This record gives sequence, structure tokens and C-alpha cells, in this order.
Amino acid sequence: MAQAPDINSYAKIRITAALERVCRRTWPYESEGFLATNGGFCALNETFSVLLSRGSVVAVETPTATATLDILERLGVKIIPVVCDADGPCLHSLRAALTHEPAAFVFQPRVNGITGQSVHPDRLRAIAETFSVKPLWIIEWDALDALSLVPPCSLGKWHPYYTVHIRSYSKSMSPDLRLAVVSASSEVIGKIQEFRAFGAGWTSRILQEATAYLLADKTAQECIQNARSVYLNRRRCLSEVLNGYNLLVDRKGSGFSLWIGVDDEKKAIDFLKENRVLVSSGSKHSLTKSSYIRISYSNLEKDYELIGNLIVKSARCA
Repeated sequence: MAQAPDINSYAKIRITAALERVCRRTWPYESEGFLATNGGFCALNETFSVLLSRGSVVAVETPTATATLDILERLGVKIIPVVCDADGPCLHSLRAALTHEPAAFVFQPRVNGITGQSVHPDRLRAIAETFSVKPLWIIEWDALDALSLVPPCSLGKWHPYYTVHIRSYSKSMSPDLRLAVVSASSEVIGKIQEFRAFGAGWTSRILQEATAYLLADKTAQECIQNARSVYLNRRRCLSEVLNGYNLLVDRKGSGFSLWIGVDDEKKAIDFLKENRVLVSSGSKHSLTKSSYIRISYSNLEKDYELIGNLIVKSARCA
């Protein structure tokens, strides 16, 4: 890494050659430009800041990450929800959102970090056809990378000019890595780079070279694959308990969390807190009126029956 070109220079290099080269091998479409940033949410903030103006309309899949909504609200845009089902963003909801003439559509095609569900290939193709009528900015976020069960996917396959695709490596490799890669047209990449001049300027080339090394290293990738299997098993174990009590959840997804409908969100959260089980409020992630809780199982190694029973009881609190 110490021998990387310009490692001691103040030159604002967008992405090192080694990192771009290894990223292109698994990128879901051919893109004009690439840029390394300081993590996924940093990339979202920078992308939103250069493509969206105060007062503009943005269509966003729901549920979604709280930080995504917080960034958009800080920028002063109007958010239109696009509801999702097991196959991804619903076409009828997307078409309804398009009547508001949004400047952009924001979603996670590979894995929704809140529900763990992925967009079905047929649904992705149908969404691409919907955008063929009137193109708009498509801002995609792949937060899990290799921890996902499904391969990389993107609307950039059909709309490369209008697509901004963000892949974060913080969850799959290390939170302290703080690195994500953005692909977009050369024009958009240039605008993001100009915006970064008022902040970080560029992303550490030491971290970029470390990421490139890990992405190409067989042992490191086997470690990530093993971690994916561990998380999938934890999801399966908890899901089987919940399904056994007729609280139906999707155990086929991936990621770190389950999205569970409850009779009363506040009562469910309070009940679980009293029993030393902490969950996230669904309303923090949702743009529609609903009653859900988000269960993170990333650190859950045992007591599936006990915790699952408590979750079932909380779901039926009214």
C-alpha cells in the first residue's frame, strides 16, 4: 500500500486504479465514471446534494434507512413514498409517485437493509421500462455487498446515464473501513468531486488500496462468505420460531434484520424493552402509516425460542 501512486500527494484522485479495476469486475453495469467516498451515507449525502435542489420532489422506497430520510429532510426536499412488496417497489405505487414529477428515485435493488428483501429481476426490468417513458435520476444503494444472497443488480443496465450506483464496503468488511464506491456518468462524478472540495476533498488512498487488496484476496472473501452464512443461519433460526407461532416472516432474505408487523408499535416496543429486548421503531423507517418493528439479529447467537416468543407476544399487544 505504501507504494501506491501519489499516496503522499494532495492530488484529489477520484479513485485509485487498483480499486476501480477490482470493482469493475463485479459491478452490475458498465459505467463511465467511478469515485471512492468515505462510506455509504457520505456517498448518499454528496449525491443528493449535487443532484437535488431544495423544494424538489424525490420518490423513495419505503421502508428505508432512517439516515436516508434524515439527509433528504435536511436538504428540504419533498419525499413521496413508493411502497414495496416481496418483489420490490410496487409498480402501481411507483407510477403514482411519478405523477408528482420527482427529480429522483431512491432505492436498494440488491437488498433492502430494513426488510432484507431483494428486488426480483422481473420487477427490476418492469421498473426500467417504466422509466423509459420519462427518465429521472436513479440513486441506488448497495449497503451489504457480498453479504447479500443475490448478485449485484442495477437499473444502470438500462439507464446508465441517469443511474448513480453506490456500493458500501463498511458492513461487509469493517465499519472502520468507512469506504464506498460510486458509479455514475462522468458529468455526475465530476459534480460530486467538485462538491467534495469543500469537505474531505478525496478519500484516503491508503484505505482505497486496502479495500482493493481485500476484494482481490481469496482468504478475505472466504471470511466474508462465512459471515454471510452465519447471518443467514441466525435469520433462519429466528424466522422458524416466529413462523412456528404463526407470525409469518420472510426467512429467505438476507442482511441483519427482520421487518415485523405488530398490532401496536409503541406497546410492542415497550413490552420488549421491559423484557430486555431492544428493537427499532418501524415508523422511523417508514413513509406510510403502519405498525412495524425492526428486529436486528446480527449479534443473536442463542435463545431464539425465548426471544422469538417475546416478539410474538409483543406483536399481539393491543
